[in-house]
Amino acid sequence: MNIPNNEGKVCDAVVKVLEKWTGKTRTNVRRPDTDHTVPDDRRVDLRLRLGAQEYAIEHTRIEPFENDIITNTRFTKRHGYIKERVADSLPGPAYYVLEIPVDFRLPANRKQREEELNELVEWIQVGAHHLQEVIANRIKQTGSPDRTAISFKVTQLKFGCDIELVRVPFATLASRNPGSFSIWPIYPADNDAKERRFKQLQQAFADKCPKLYKCKDEGARTVLVLEGAELALMRDDHIGHQLNTILTTRTDTPDEIYLVRTSTLFWCVFPAKRDTVHWPTHMPEYPLYIYDEDTPPTAGIPEWYPDSLRADDLYPTYPQGWAPMVFQENELD
Repeated sequence: MNIPNNEGKVCDAVVKVLEKWTGKTRTNVRRPDTDHTVPDDRRVDLRLRLGAQEYAIEHTRIEPFENDIITNTRFTKRHGYIKERVADSLPGPAYYVLEIPVDFRLPANRKQREEELNELVEWIQVGAHHLQEVIANRIKQTGSPDRTAISFKVTQLKFGCDIELVRVPFATLASRNPGSFSIWPIYPADNDAKERRFKQLQQAFADKCPKLYKCKDEGARTVLVLEGAELALMRDDHIGHQLNTILTTRTDTPDEIYLVRTSTLFWCVFPAKRDTVHWPTHMPEYPLYIYDEDTPPTAGIPEWYPDSLRADDLYPTYPQGWAPMVFQENELD
């Protein structure tokens, strides 16, 4: 099973935030989890110093619900099976998205798997040409430009699930190549999803907080790092709203908590707790853009202009010191 291990880079991102916050540079960096001279109950992922202050840092990856990481890992493998068989040369100026359940199955037998994959690839190609013909006829009849995404749905495949092909017009406007193809996972509807997400977060605290609390005996400032890769299902503000409930039920919570979103090329580090202050009850809605609080994107623009654009809706204001920091994966160690 190939589950991405981002522990080192995620911790580096958080340490960079700590360096900015404290104005100090890291020294005496150690990895106690690989040092067998450290007692098991204090073997955290990272120890270091910022100035005179010792820090103990523990990382954990949280899932929107149980076994989500395994499910997504299997989906990624099946994604590869399909993608390598469908060239980015589907018809028209659009690009195409195959929406398929995240837990769909392929036969373990290679011959059967090849048969079903060939059937699926043929359906994608036929469906894409069908959608292009529908759009071409519509434009010919009405003279209107192509502004409509049309889906093509099937339930008769051997996979035993609904699969949908969506044609998205004007690929170049979405920074895609015309005729390109991608696959998106569809998650099952779950009425108790909120409760399941809460249990995963609660378990992360139960596993990591006791170890960090032991490090306080040595004078260390403790930091819990929560990595969330699939935050389409578990958004940052969802965790913020659940944080207060967890903190009030524990006596061993760390001094600082950070949430790191690693689902895109740009990794975002959200400070969630510092000492007794933590995310307020209402966080800004999930932002379309994230910016450094020291350089807001509307600085220097006449006040009436961002007001007319409703810039506050696009660029939410975080409390001082609580704006997320953004990193590219390739700049992290």
